[in-house]
Amino acid sequence: MKMKPFNAHPEIDPDVENAIAAARRLRALREVSGRDYMRSVCAAFEAGAYQREIAEALGVSQVSICVLIKKARKRGIHPLPAGSAGATAYEIAERFAAGLISREVLLRELSAWPYVSSATPDATPDAALDRAPVEWDSSRHVIVGAGVEAISLAFDHGLIDAAARDAILAAAAEARGASLDTA
Repeated sequence: MKMKPFNAHPEIDPDVENAIAAARRLRALREVSGRDYMRSVCAAFEAGAYQREIAEALGVSQVSICVLIKKARKRGIHPLPAGSAGATAYEIAERFAAGLISREVLLRELSAWPYVSSATPDATPDAALDRAPVEWDSSRHVIVGAGVEAISLAFDHGLIDAAARDAILAAAAEARGASLDTA
């Protein structure tokens, strides 16, 4: 899979490009793994396990489990919807970049994703963001909304390539019966 190059310079060292691609993949894996760890700890707690039991099983302190559960709640991290590779469109793109799902799964899920429209006749970008479900992305310190903007952001962050972005946006536009700007 060809991702956005690290540097637009035509003479970029292939070793540098490969190292950046590996770092990008591992960063996506770290982000996804962190959320999945939080989900698993919260699932154990919600299933009735005491924080102390979870902590002992994981070899960490009870306080760290308490903090983790609070962090997960504050960030809005919930279990994955049944049959979905991610809780948000951006998370699905992260799973793809991390090598956890195939391109076929990425395209199938994000082409059918129920995107929230951020455009209304009198909407401002802030108003649209306030209406959209969001998930806090800890490493980039940005809020990723439920609109198709998440797809452009995933492309900008190098999680998906231009061909995937264009296919997903075209499918979303077709589903809405309108054309979407890919810029």
